[in-house]
Amino acid sequence: MTDSLPAPTRDPQGERHRYDQEIASLVDRWKGFDRKGLPREVYPTPLAQANNRPPAFIQELMLRHARGDSIEALGAEVVRSLAVLGAAFAYADRSGSQLRQDHGGAPRLAGERRDSIAYAALALFTLETADQLSEWAGLVDARPDRRACLFNLLAKSFVPGYRMAGQYKPDRFQAPWSDPVLRALALAPEERAAALAAHMKNWCRILRPWGWQPQPDGLFFHFAYEVALAVCAYDIDDSEFAAHPYYPRDLVQWYRTRLRHTRDAWRPTGVGAGVDVKAPPPPARADLAKSKRKGIARWLELAADGDADAVDATIEAVGRPRKVEDSGELLSALYENGHAIHADIKDDDTLEVTAGELAAARGMGEFDGPPGPPFGPARCEAVLAALAAWVAPRGYRLFRIANDSDDWNAVLVRTDHADEFLALSDGLRIRLEADEGVTGMAS
Repeated sequence: MTDSLPAPTRDPQGERHRYDQEIASLVDRWKGFDRKGLPREVYPTPLAQANNRPPAFIQELMLRHARGDSIEALGAEVVRSLAVLGAAFAYADRSGSQLRQDHGGAPRLAGERRDSIAYAALALFTLETADQLSEWAGLVDARPDRRACLFNLLAKSFVPGYRMAGQYKPDRFQAPWSDPVLRALALAPEERAAALAAHMKNWCRILRPWGWQPQPDGLFFHFAYEVALAVCAYDIDDSEFAAHPYYPRDLVQWYRTRLRHTRDAWRPTGVGAGVDVKAPPPPARADLAKSKRKGIARWLELAADGDADAVDATIEAVGRPRKVEDSGELLSALYENGHAIHADIKDDDTLEVTAGELAAARGMGEFDGPPGPPFGPARCEAVLAALAAWVAPRGYRLFRIANDSDDWNAVLVRTDHADEFLALSDGLRIRLEADEGVTGMAS
């Protein structure tokens, strides 16, 4: 008799033994936790790890979901977590601000972090009674300035009587993954599915700052929980993106077959939170002809097509060097803020997705790169050539950035500012690749 094969992980790039090791390490690390006078009987896991990392109990749930644990088992752990986290949070509230500071800030769920949205999905898709939902809602931070808009909009869709805050502060750290969902929900019902499908095409790139990378031995336990919550809250057709490898379709299916028409029968179809959804304002854009920025700030402003938030965030990451010693670091930071192509030499999928996103952000419509074969580096070259030719009649030029690595790096700049961009690049010692095969290259 042969041993049965291990069940596949939900993370398509993951390996079960890696998740087993990580979960065991997490459990052992906090076994018998007793520090700063925290009582073991009500605090079997720490409130938060150092440096404001997720609460250990929630991180363990995320790991178990990515590993492939059954939904029944996950649901049982969620039920247990209500008492554990409730006691821990209550103890922290009684113990005052020093304890909260020792453990990385306010402990309660607020929605501005991905672990909060993950725990919300695992709870709201598996808890079976209204009392359990109410208990979960009691774990949310009550302070209005700590509440994230998308998190609370979705929570209100599942928890009767849940109160939203009056105003929400914009948060650029969660905006890349939350704003597209809010914009989709602000559309007419018949337009929401297509908007979420477009967002899911870019989802892996958006999650790169949180550790997503396509490697066989990786350990990635973030899924598109916020999209799944939106789909179920507003009864949206997810058929166009249900096969996405990081969309938790089995959780959605579990909810729709077991809870939507029983526990949540009180909510009419397509209503969601029952409040008007306001789309986040588009990024503030500078008038490139009137801007007073200089040096690296001006170079970034041209590369980011005037997106002021992206420029400021990139400067925060790399500073204001007079000369750019490492253009790879610069392009990586600009890429994370949505305005550069920065892909591994073989990663034609990421390069094509990013190219399409840059075109869409500049109002040029949908760009489709040439299909393979060939794939890998040859297709990357073909996509860049096609993009350069495609943007030229639309008022932009493609500039490829050279560095000492084998990454692909490129930006799109308005044609009427191309000469200024060339001069700035020369002054900052940012090397532009000369390539006669690609329209718009610096010579």
